[in-house]
Amino acid sequence: SVLSASRPSHFYMPNMADSIGPLKVVSCEDDEIGGGAAHSHKIVLTADVEAGDVLFSQTALVMGAWEKASHDTRLRIALQTAGTTSARQAKMIEVLLGECDDTDVLQSLTDRQVVREAGPWNSDAASMQKRSEDCGKLVERAK
Repeated sequence: SVLSASRPSHFYMPNMADSIGPLKVVSCEDDEIGGGAAHSHKIVLTADVEAGDVLFSQTALVMGAWEKASHDTRLRIALQTAGTTSARQAKMIEVLLGECDDTDVLQSLTDRQVVREAGPWNSDAASMQKRSEDCGKLVERAK
């Protein structure tokens, strides 16, 4: 016999390799091609490419089904847990929040050895409150 069941959505952190092609992230001015008031960075090619070349692929920081409003809280908690348990995940979340140096963005995204120098986030009450709010901002941006 076959047993099946439905379980509530959950979020998890995948562990798959990332790949980057001939790209770099550079700062730009509002009036530059590829720039804009809302985007102070742009991606530029560092070598010739042909149609069909893979420029980059990146795994998700957290994956899961987002089906209803209550999942906002679960995703926020998953991100916060990731940042407080892993220096690598803390670094990735800080990159998404824009809390790292411009020159550090691409290396942070592509080099698995790059981690938050201070280690995972602090788990004291004040730090947890701030990071909860930060992760909530990421969830809102993702909608």
